[in-house]
Amino acid sequence: MALQFSFDSQFDINFPTAYARVISFNGDKLQVNFSVAIYKDQQARESSKQPLLFSRHTVAYIDGMAISSLYDYLKTLPEFTGAIDV
Repeated sequence: MALQFSFDSQFDINFPTAYARVISFNGDKLQVNFSVAIYKDQQARESSKQPLLFSRHTVAYIDGMAISSLYDYLKTLPEFTGAIDV
């Protein structure tokens, strides 16, 4: 699972088909910490290109939480507005 969305880099370059993927996560009964890699597009990810950006996030743990919950959380953030599951 991953997200596709329009990403505006810090250098004012737009990547209309950016690809975000959760690359690691850990936590306890209170919270989950996870890292996301953002690539230019899905092809860049599949070609093992370097990500454009890494970001870290923390969410409250909810009993029965699955990794899809982390993607759902990302879609609530302004930088992932309009993101779709891919």
